[in-house]
Amino acid sequence: MPNPAHDRVNLVCSAPPVRARIRAADGRIVLEQALAPGYTTLDIGALAAGSYVVEATTANGAVKAMRLVRQ
Repeated sequence: MPNPAHDRVNLVCSAPPVRARIRAADGRIVLEQALAPGYTTLDIGALAAGSYVVEATTANGAVKAMRLVRQ
């Protein structure tokens, strides 16, 4: 995942992910998308510049969170 990012974020997951959520600094979900196994691109072009948290959730409920800076 390029960080900081401009228009797109690429996610590569070893476990089959089900859903990705991007949360703003205040905790609001600003983007939610179903994920394909392996490699997925999220379009973040509509998000304002700032700091976000990307959460990827797997089928068994495990959540991996990563910090994202949108320029």
